[in-house]
Amino acid sequence: MVPDYDKKLDYSRFKPIGYPVRHRRKVPFYPMLSLGMDYRAMMAEIRELDRVLGGYVLGADDYLELVRDAYSDNIHWSTKIEGNELSPDEVRHLTTRFTEGDRMEQTVGPVQEIVNHLHSFFADGAFGFPWDAGTVSEIHRMLMAGVNPAIEPGKFRTGEVSIVGGDGTEYFISCPASSIQAEMDSLMDWVNNSSYDELVTATAFFHEFESIHPFEDGNGRVGRTMFQMLLQGLGLRNCKLCRFERELLGDTATYYDLLAYVDSTGNYGPLVMFFAESLLAAYREAVEAFGAKDRLRDMDENSRVLVRFAREADAFRLTDATARLPGMGAQTVRARLDELVGMGILEKEGRTKGMAYRFRDPLRNLRYNEEIIGRGRSPAPACSFDRDLHLVGGPGRLQGHFQQPVVALGVRGGRVHLAREGDLLHKLFPRGPDGHGQRSVGAVELDVLFGDTRQLQDGFHLVPLAGHVEDGIDRGQGAAEHAAAVPELLHVPDAVRPLVHGVPVGPDVGRVEAGEHLLHPPVH
Repeated sequence: MVPDYDKKLDYSRFKPIGYPVRHRRKVPFYPMLSLGMDYRAMMAEIRELDRVLGGYVLGADDYLELVRDAYSDNIHWSTKIEGNELSPDEVRHLTTRFTEGDRMEQTVGPVQEIVNHLHSFFADGAFGFPWDAGTVSEIHRMLMAGVNPAIEPGKFRTGEVSIVGGDGTEYFISCPASSIQAEMDSLMDWVNNSSYDELVTATAFFHEFESIHPFEDGNGRVGRTMFQMLLQGLGLRNCKLCRFERELLGDTATYYDLLAYVDSTGNYGPLVMFFAESLLAAYREAVEAFGAKDRLRDMDENSRVLVRFAREADAFRLTDATARLPGMGAQTVRARLDELVGMGILEKEGRTKGMAYRFRDPLRNLRYNEEIIGRGRSPAPACSFDRDLHLVGGPGRLQGHFQQPVVALGVRGGRVHLAREGDLLHKLFPRGPDGHGQRSVGAVELDVLFGDTRQLQDGFHLVPLAGHVEDGIDRGQGAAEHAAAVPELLHVPDAVRPLVHGVPVGPDVGRVEAGEHLLHPPVH
């Protein structure tokens, strides 16, 4: 690909008009700016590189290594500028442990700060639009928990703040504390309705957030995290694979001068160009790194068809794959699928007729557990659930403890989902006027009453099924006698409330730890 933009602006002339620079009240917030053809060329190339980056297919191990490189590098630069002294190698080591599923014990200080940022990379799906001031507080709480004992994470400051240099020079005076709520509300209203493109929107948001400076500490870390979330949510889906922070923060003098320049003049143009040049350089580097490991380019067309199908279809069976390749026999298709498994591109579950294939995503479970369970709650279940509520970690392990099918009820954004024995059954119950519904679930038929699901908090609920199943379990059989030792195995987030009308399972209810609710649904 021939780059469309190879210039580099001289930003040394964009400096504030004297110090201290003061925050300017902007209610309503609506930035005005004009950008030339150079910016358009950069954005066209950035969008194309994002598309190319998303089209690469890597073996799971190669993909995981490059993701670790990008995530750890971004976290290192974003926390280093705020005073975190952990080295790049130390941050990379923590990133490796985290992506291997190691839930490190909570500490206070620099290690916890890195772990918090790792959570943020997998929890962005929990912060969908529209945003409000509460969203900002939640992200601050996630990033700053256990980092600075002197502050209360998530709470807007009540005192006045200015930035003073080592020589005593006052460089910046932020928004008065009494105006923070009004200015944050105005900023959130704008970002939810911005007519600008993804980069202008994210950059203007970031600057105004930093200028308001709503928290005592952590404003830069929260602002840069939300900048990345905005880019991803507004169309640059693969921006997290880019080592953007080093490009942005490598020249800290220019970075701070441009932030102050906007406050001083109201001219966003140079700051947007600086962010665009930094992002473009990061995308070019990422495309080169991921492209070098791409497995798709060396495949024949039939294998490419299977890989593209796998990326779209989640779990599928041999018959589904064969239908995509008319004229190719089932055994030939099976051999091709097994080759893709050996390359680390697909994975398979089950045996013989029950075997299913899926695209291998080494981060699937991390993404879903972070999005549903959230930060700072109880550990994930020993048998956890992926994005589509497939049960992973051994359904037989659950079956062995309950000695009958187990239902996992999950709440996400006011919608209730259901999964059983490792299979995705369906997305359950669009909320009706009376808050309940009835569906046939494979061999099981349930009528589960949820009441007002809008009041339910996100989380999982593990339920021994006390209903009729084709394998011979009698209708209405209770599950209490099978519940021994379960509380020690399965942990449910403490924010989860009982989801179904019923009674706790097990004669010794006192053994169920706080926040763990094991119920069986009523059977009609």
